[in-house]
Amino acid sequence: MVESNQQTNLFRAFPLSSLLLLPDTPYFTITDVNTAYVKAIDAPASELIGKSIFDFPPYRQDNLAAGSSNNLEQSLFTVLNTGKSHKMAIQKYWSRVEGKNKSEIRYWQPENIPVLDEHNKVTCIIHSIQDITEQRMSLLINKTEESYILLDESLQIISLHKNAHHLFKEILGVHVYKGDSILDYAQPENIETVKALYNSVLQGHTEESEISFPAQDGAIQDLLVKYAPAKDEDNQIIGVLVTAHDITEHKKLQSKQHELFTELKQRNAFIETVIQNIPIAIAVNKIDEGNAILVNKHFIETYGWGEEELTDISSFFEKVYPDENYRKEIMDRVMADIESGDPERMNWKGVTITTASGETKVVNSKNIPLFDQNLMISTAIDVTESARHTAEINRIKTNQESLINGTDDLIWSLDTNLCIITANNAYLEMMKLATHRIPSEGDSVFVESFGEELTKAWKSYYNRALQGESFSIREQVYNPIMQTMIYGLISFNPMYTSGGELFGIACYSKDITEDILRLQALENAKEELNKIMNSSLDIICSI
Repeated sequence: MVESNQQTNLFRAFPLSSLLLLPDTPYFTITDVNTAYVKAIDAPASELIGKSIFDFPPYRQDNLAAGSSNNLEQSLFTVLNTGKSHKMAIQKYWSRVEGKNKSEIRYWQPENIPVLDEHNKVTCIIHSIQDITEQRMSLLINKTEESYILLDESLQIISLHKNAHHLFKEILGVHVYKGDSILDYAQPENIETVKALYNSVLQGHTEESEISFPAQDGAIQDLLVKYAPAKDEDNQIIGVLVTAHDITEHKKLQSKQHELFTELKQRNAFIETVIQNIPIAIAVNKIDEGNAILVNKHFIETYGWGEEELTDISSFFEKVYPDENYRKEIMDRVMADIESGDPERMNWKGVTITTASGETKVVNSKNIPLFDQNLMISTAIDVTESARHTAEINRIKTNQESLINGTDDLIWSLDTNLCIITANNAYLEMMKLATHRIPSEGDSVFVESFGEELTKAWKSYYNRALQGESFSIREQVYNPIMQTMIYGLISFNPMYTSGGELFGIACYSKDITEDILRLQALENAKEELNKIMNSSLDIICSI
């Protein structure tokens, strides 16, 4: 125990806040308090001396801040057992704010130091504390990437982040120090503007601005500077907090997004222009809602209704297919194909539609589903003229087939390679009986069963026609249908395109057996008559 006044004065003048404790376990009674400690805790020494250190508010369990650990007792026993100093872990306590009926969290670094007698026995323990709150807060603040400057109401700098030094050096080429006025660093031509900004913040407003400047590597750096009122515990404005955020990458990302947006907008405009001008009717509908989000002008022209009348599927079907029965037929078919989800089924040809003027048209339509985008693209092509031409061609073809098939005479045509172009039923039936097969378009007109001599003769006929000669022959041939020899009158005529190019042969074979037999009968009758006449003349002459 310190007995001399000199030792007592030395202890009380010790710069570290300290208590002198007796080793009277488990109390560790306080026997003296130095001046620095009294000032640190804002409490008179008389309130401490004679009490257990564990009764002192900073060390009571109910006074520990969250996350702190009261290892004081363990540390004191370590000192007693070892006779050596022991530095405790940083302790976090609630401490009374000087001059106010409030508490705040403080960080202390306690150390327990033994006082030994000549036998190295612990006679007392000096419990000293070092308030490291400011150092710890400075360390925590400087670990953040955010730059800040804290100003008081007179705009003097009272605290600043290490990055703030760097930024001022980068932007203005100057060092910034605590105690300086922030206005000292403003450009002369901007000082009034800067004053107005800070006055606005001191009135309770929040301001912000963006600053761009060249970094040391020559690249442009962007900062977002925010100015916010700094307030005390009573929510009174006591200064300005200026924070700076590096938004260089954010600005680059914004610029890239703007470029992509512009590119996408241009691309969309291009696509829409193409869609509007492509000669195909196109409409785009939402699958779940059925409403049209895009209808090009050719869709309107093709279907003959205004865009406002084709806004949804039900309206579309009602307008375009006025006949109720036909509408139901088309709707059932279309909906079934769409619900199948099979794109191959979503293709409808030769559909008759009705325009607003009552005109009927024929269209080929196709739907393209984009299920992942909830879109259905409907396309259509007006094939009215083509359908009419096809119908006319079919009518002519039907008439021609009726014409050539309405006779028992053989009619066939060949191309320049002597392959069949077309043939009537009489020819096909005859060839079936003769060769046991029905020839098709593109087949050679010759078959092996004809024999070499017959094939050679007919090739010569066809070649004469291919040389541009029109002629007829009378030939006796075997008719497999009648199973007898007949006489045929066979015509060969070259066929030409409208440009005068020979492209085939038209052949016609007529059964003239009856004519031949009739002619032969006449010849025979004439011959018999001549014989009778000659015999009669002989008789008359002999008389």
